[in-house]
Amino acid sequence: MPKSGSRRKKTRTHVDDPKKMEELENAPKSFILKRGKVGLYMKELLKNMRELMYPYTAMKLKESKKNSLKDFLGAAG
Repeated sequence: MPKSGSRRKKTRTHVDDPKKMEELENAPKSFILKRGKVGLYMKELLKNMRELMYPYTAMKLKESKKNSLKDFLGAAG
């Protein structure tokens, strides 16, 4: 039978860099919105812009005709 022993525990992988966390918290956040009717190419451009600005923007933002700018400001908090 093989020897049963403990494996090495990784101790440094879970430690978050406080400087990096502070930088992420203080970074400006953004919404990328469409106003009115847009075509197929504009929707694709909208998606690409969200991916481009990914770490600091809302990727899965749901928009509808009834949404106003105040609704998005309420969601920003």
